[in-house]
Amino acid sequence: MPDRSNVTRESVEAALLAIPISPLASVRYYGFGVGLPGGQPIDSEWGDASDLGADDAEHHFPAMGVELTFSDASAATVCWGDAFGHFGLEIVPEPAASVFRNSPASGDVTGHRWWAPLVGTLLSAELHWATGFADGAEPAPLVLELSSGGFTLWLSASEYADDGTALLGMDGVTVSPRLDAPMASVTT
Repeated sequence: MPDRSNVTRESVEAALLAIPISPLASVRYYGFGVGLPGGQPIDSEWGDASDLGADDAEHHFPAMGVELTFSDASAATVCWGDAFGHFGLEIVPEPAASVFRNSPASGDVTGHRWWAPLVGTLLSAELHWATGFADGAEPAPLVLELSSGGFTLWLSASEYADDGTALLGMDGVTVSPRLDAPMASVTT
């Protein structure tokens, strides 16, 4: 989540439009010391991403967000925040170092099997907004769909319950190659 977020619907939509302008070059996950690639410790409170290379992983939990860097050196940071009255995704057209002022742990996942098909391609990006997660709240962006060449990744402001159910509108970012039922309710 950005420290001192000044995100608006207009700024999120402008950042979204900039994503397909240049091919994706690299991807980094950011979190609170989660077991990201690169030797960061595993933190039981914030999740264990030490299985990022495992074939059986169903989702990744880069708790704070994902930095997308493009071949023209531009960047977008997809993180969670509460700019819309409740937790949702925020897309900021800046590198993570400009967004997160608390220097969270990070790890490069560019070569991971989920991201590798998208690297070097122009991405299609669609953002799904929803209401109903807080009384009187305005719609918030909850799910970002990134795709290219028939491969799609879903980034959401969500966490997973112990039973495996995706809980939307949460204070965390989840990446998944599958569309869970709660996310599908927002994207249709």
